[in-house]
Amino acid sequence: TVLDYMNKLTNNHPKKIKEYFSKQILDTDTMQNGIHEYFSRKSSDWGILSFLDESNIEPFDKKIDTYIKSLNNIIASEQCGKRPEKARILLKMYKEA
Repeated sequence: TVLDYMNKLTNNHPKKIKEYFSKQILDTDTMQNGIHEYFSRKSSDWGILSFLDESNIEPFDKKIDTYIKSLNNIIASEQCGKRPEKARILLKMYKEA
C-alpha cells in the first residue's frame, strides 16, 4: 500500500512522512500543466534570478529542474506568441551559461 511504501521510504518516521507529503502538496499547488505558477506573470518579467529568489522549492537542484521543465512545457504547449519565444530565449541562455 501507499502507507507501507511511505513508512519504508521514511524509516517509519512520522516527521519525515509529514515533510514528504507537505512538499508534494506544495509542489502540486505551485504547478499547473507542468508549468510553475511563476510563469503566469508577463513573460517580460521572467528571469532565472527572480525565479530562484521567489521559488520555495528545495533542494536547489529541484528548483532548477522545475525552471527548465516549465520553460520546456511552455514551448511545447504554446505554438506562437511572446511566451514560447521568451521561454526559448531563457532556455538557450541557461544552456549557454
